[in-house]
Amino acid sequence: MIEADILPDGALSIPEEGTKYLDAMIVSIHSSFGMPKDAMTKRILKGLSHPKARILAHPTGR
Repeated sequence: MIEADILPDGALSIPEEGTKYLDAMIVSIHSSFGMPKDAMTKRILKGLSHPKARILAHPTGR
């Protein structure tokens, strides 16, 4: 299991090709903390929608 960054657009920092070797991923936010609440919520939900995403790391910040 590895930790992937949820980028500002909600995409993950790991190429899709690389995720096929994983059973699960930890996903988290590492940048752009000042986004509007609705945009941040969409970002997190999109990151968590990946079929391998299982855990949201440090949900209240770093």
